[in-house]
Amino acid sequence: MDSNVEFLGKDVLENVIQNIIGSKVMVKNVVKVTFPLGESYNGEVVRLKIRFCAMDSLEERQLSIVAKYLPDDEFLIKFAEEMKSFSREMLMYEKTLPQMYSFGCLETIAPKAYLISNNPRPTLLLEDLSTTNFQLLPRRKGFDFVHCLYALDKLASFHATSVSLFEKDSSSMNHYDQALYSDVYGMRGLLAAGLQELIQTCNRLPELTMYSAKLQLLQKDFLNSVIAATQVSSTFNVLNHGDLWNSNIMFSHHTNGEISGIRFLDYQGLHFTSPATDLHFCITVAANSEAKLRSDALLRHYFKNLIHYLLSLKVKITLPTWDDFIGDFRSRICYGIAAAILHLPVARADKRSDSSITNFLNSEGEDGFRYHALNNDRYLQEIKILLPMYDEFFLSKL
Repeated sequence: MDSNVEFLGKDVLENVIQNIIGSKVMVKNVVKVTFPLGESYNGEVVRLKIRFCAMDSLEERQLSIVAKYLPDDEFLIKFAEEMKSFSREMLMYEKTLPQMYSFGCLETIAPKAYLISNNPRPTLLLEDLSTTNFQLLPRRKGFDFVHCLYALDKLASFHATSVSLFEKDSSSMNHYDQALYSDVYGMRGLLAAGLQELIQTCNRLPELTMYSAKLQLLQKDFLNSVIAATQVSSTFNVLNHGDLWNSNIMFSHHTNGEISGIRFLDYQGLHFTSPATDLHFCITVAANSEAKLRSDALLRHYFKNLIHYLLSLKVKITLPTWDDFIGDFRSRICYGIAAAILHLPVARADKRSDSSITNFLNSEGEDGFRYHALNNDRYLQEIKILLPMYDEFFLSKL
């Protein structure tokens, strides 16, 4: 086995497979398949192709599982510790998600978890959805309007179910108290680097120069403005996925191309607060240009379905009105700006050997990863749609 995953010994894998198929097995061989560069930024994610046979059989079988673990990277280890990323995801799989499923409203939304362990390092072994006809769509293209509608319907169900869980057990959300964009190790530098790069991009492009001076006004206190946009609402809160972008959403399709299912991946950014943060992030990062131009329709679709699911769950809270909902969304637009300067560039960047959080922070010059991320054609096409919206509801008021 590859030395990077040797901590997953054969005995561990044999126990996992035994729990899956219900009989003792012997592992014959394990091959590690690395995911494409630029698809994972918060830890190491690999596919393990395991050849094994049952103890009472000579027939060799194969199982593919996904291993997610914290690598020996000083930046990522400290970042993960302060973000509580692995501990949040482990709690989600171990306790919160089963509770949410029990209410009967939320259908299967995540891959099955086969192993949840902190020894010797934070590790999850998960179902390989690619073997069950689920697939990631090309992240550089973004989701079209139809796929966004489907994802937001599932998100509405997820959010509504979390409201019901919170009503039954308010302590269930205690661990999900930190937003993706928080004052943790490295975040201030990442946001500052992304904002400065966008300002330079605006200075270079005549059609965007009008936004440069306004964006410069954000620089002094940008992280604090973003953190303010993550604060718990006084009226309506949900469990936000927190990191809902193209590489964390898988779809399955019928033979005619219609969507048949969806799964959300990577529950390291879970945060109990206003649903506006998930919506800003998803529309900013996951949606393509066409869908971004129809963001009002996407928000109305989400809101209609959210109310439907809340009613079906018979929650006791006062339901939000559309005016309250859209007002809250617009008041948190700085969260969308953060996503537009940090995660949207990463989502639309090419698959490069230098694609990493560390290189986004530290690279300099036109050959660097950060320059490419905020100056590639797809990113520029989408930021030209987003900046006028940010200007209307936020930048013009600075």
